[in-house]
Amino acid sequence: TAALETATIETAFHAQTDGSLEITQTLQVKDGGISGVDFVVKVPMQYSLILPAWDGICLNEAHPEIYDKRTYLSYPREWQAQMLLIQGANGGILIQARDDGTQFKGLEIRNDGEYFYLGLRTVPQAPFTDYREFSTVTWAVIPYAGGWQNGASLYKAYMDEAFHLAELNQRQPAWAKEIQLVWMDDLDSKEKLQLLAKEVDPKKTLIQIPGWRLAAYDTEYPDYTPKEGIVELIKFAKSLGFRVSLHCNMLGCAFDSKEWEDGIKDVACLDAYTHELIVEGYTAFGKDYRFGQINQASVAWQDLMVAHMVQVVEETGADCIHLDQSLICFNDGRGYVDGMTTMQGNVELQRKIAEALPGVAFSGEGTNEYNMRYADFLQQHVYGLDSNAETWSNAYFEQIVPLTTYLFYDYARAYHYPALPTADEKNRDYYLAWFRAGDVMSGHIPCLYRESVVSLTEPSEVFTKILDEARFYMNKQPVINPGDWGDGAVISYLLNDGTVAEWRVSDEDLAF
Repeated sequence: TAALETATIETAFHAQTDGSLEITQTLQVKDGGISGVDFVVKVPMQYSLILPAWDGICLNEAHPEIYDKRTYLSYPREWQAQMLLIQGANGGILIQARDDGTQFKGLEIRNDGEYFYLGLRTVPQAPFTDYREFSTVTWAVIPYAGGWQNGASLYKAYMDEAFHLAELNQRQPAWAKEIQLVWMDDLDSKEKLQLLAKEVDPKKTLIQIPGWRLAAYDTEYPDYTPKEGIVELIKFAKSLGFRVSLHCNMLGCAFDSKEWEDGIKDVACLDAYTHELIVEGYTAFGKDYRFGQINQASVAWQDLMVAHMVQVVEETGADCIHLDQSLICFNDGRGYVDGMTTMQGNVELQRKIAEALPGVAFSGEGTNEYNMRYADFLQQHVYGLDSNAETWSNAYFEQIVPLTTYLFYDYARAYHYPALPTADEKNRDYYLAWFRAGDVMSGHIPCLYRESVVSLTEPSEVFTKILDEARFYMNKQPVINPGDWGDGAVISYLLNDGTVAEWRVSDEDLAF
């Protein structure tokens, strides 16, 4: 117990019979409120830190910094699972929260050239001024022998039980597990679909459509009116055997929409510190986009979204709904909404939509312990790559470890998000940077974006290789190898013929 002039903090350590250590803390303050409580773990830099951030990165003495120099990772957006691994030569330590995922958290990472300093923080639900006393979640420090996969397996077993993942996995449609190519396209050509159907198995190909609405991409949410002619094209794609996914948004609401004015603005998220409205704003393709971010815990918003998604499927016959921004769970400055945090609301909204649409698959943006619960597919953001500047760093690619893939693959598989370049000769090196990083991150579902008819009639070398890989996956239906991975393997699969396939680092950029 440490007593300061204005606060008292008690830190308790409990040794467990299995060799693990549990840590809890309680902070009391006289005034001012509480925005977080943490403890710091000091780790010699001879060890490696393996973190579920950007789907899995390794920090070590050779590469101690994160790509964008970030030092604080918020849970669950950047810190995607409430755990980390400290890996040595013959084993390591798993540090995890023993929590059912209802508490905000954060991870701060610093180094002084000799040691890493890890600050593991438990964060209360805002507004922070409400608290004079706050207790952390229980943190567990668990030793393990062998490689990082053994430590990840311990947390995976905990996660599976705590989040009831096996039960949730039963609702997933069988066809979703067979998908081995994502074709991202605005569906503007029957000829293109016919040509693609001759190259790959349509039943194992998901067509993801970003621009299917009458409204422009990322505008006028939650208006989901289909644009003219799109329903006919979706029916044509399905007649060829393809599965179709439509791009929607989990929490976006336009400021000039009827829903906003009718009262949804009253449950839009506020910043936890400033209490100002949180706005999604960015510029893409020469346009500015700005809209409000609704708290997913709002029952009114949940009911509105369920109604929209049911109508979308009924009108279009879509097989899959993509919920953009599903990785985001703001610590809302309003406090609890309808008795829940945004994290709880995220899962509840997924549950309601899934139950209203049995047999429909779901896709989400990013990967974390919340948006993977009901998802079949998740879009990954590539670590070490700047899609705005179209630059990348091979040195940072070397930090990638497929940690979230190891944790989540049984439930949701990854593909790229819609900033992927086309696989033509002009974009050759840039596309390969995306693609190879994705392979190391996840052995992701091969993905092609807004390709032309010419891509199929006069395919580039890269385009041909992508289709070759997709056909290999379609034939072999790989799953993550739960056993020992070979030396030098960055990811290991079991194939349906009983053999093992591995991704290994290669200097040949087309050596898929």
